[in-house]
Amino acid sequence: MRQIKNILTILISIVLLVSCITDTKKEITKQKAVDDSLFSLNLDSIKHHYGKKFTELRTIINRHDPINLLATGVPSDEYEPEVKTIIVQLEKEMTKEQIHDLIYQEFLRWFENDSVIGKKDSYKKLASAIDRWNKTGFYINEKGEAHIDSIYIDENEVGKYKEYVQKKKGFQKTFKAYYPKYPKIGKAYKFLGRKDSINYAVIIQRLDSSRIEFLTDNTKHNNKAHKGIAVISKQKKGYYLNEKSMLNNNSYKAAEFIEQKDSSMLIIRVGIDSIGSGDRLLLRLLKKHKNKIITDVKFAN
Repeated sequence: MRQIKNILTILISIVLLVSCITDTKKEITKQKAVDDSLFSLNLDSIKHHYGKKFTELRTIINRHDPINLLATGVPSDEYEPEVKTIIVQLEKEMTKEQIHDLIYQEFLRWFENDSVIGKKDSYKKLASAIDRWNKTGFYINEKGEAHIDSIYIDENEVGKYKEYVQKKKGFQKTFKAYYPKYPKIGKAYKFLGRKDSINYAVIIQRLDSSRIEFLTDNTKHNNKAHKGIAVISKQKKGYYLNEKSMLNNNSYKAAEFIEQKDSSMLIIRVGIDSIGSGDRLLLRLLKKHKNKIITDVKFAN
């Protein structure tokens, strides 16, 4: 009888603790909504804007249940406020470390107490899951079934996902990694272009399925050549270099390789001429700073 009373006491304490946590969260929301624009974002509007992406992110967070709230029987929408403020700040280019920082920051924002949300290290697995989903569309739903988009993906990850597919059941989609045939791996290509009386040159060499090494130069005064490595963009579809080919009237698609540095981005789009023979390629070079295009030049090799 004493043991039963002790068990009942523990259960009541857990219920009171969860109730206290959720009540505290509501009070914090009321107090900070005026001062914090993220708090004041309309949840229904964010859910409508992001659609299934919101649901997928909520599913990932629910499966990890970082504060063990769902394990106590709270509703499945308990983490939606955190999903709301995480998803509006999540960007494709974020590293796993940046996502880890963002997640912990948002849980701390809502609960204001690290003794409630736990240590930052305990969010590493959740950060890894969100990072993988953010880059590949891969996540596990409530039934334990895995979903993944057929997109470009870093080749170092391919073996890992293929192995996972073989071990797990209930997959609704077969994983595929798409890589363009051109430019050929190991071969160097030189491209020449001209715009606004300035001559441009780009040399690229495909290092592997997902990366190219590049060198860009032009005849601008005081210009310095730029060398780097660009990684294939993780997109479902190819890009059009321009509406019509420079060499004919046919449209053609291209793979996109990106070098990201802070708020600046160098984009190299390269695709094979649809009518040209052999491996004649066409290229488009774009430079962006804070999402504003500052260079846009087309090339032929």
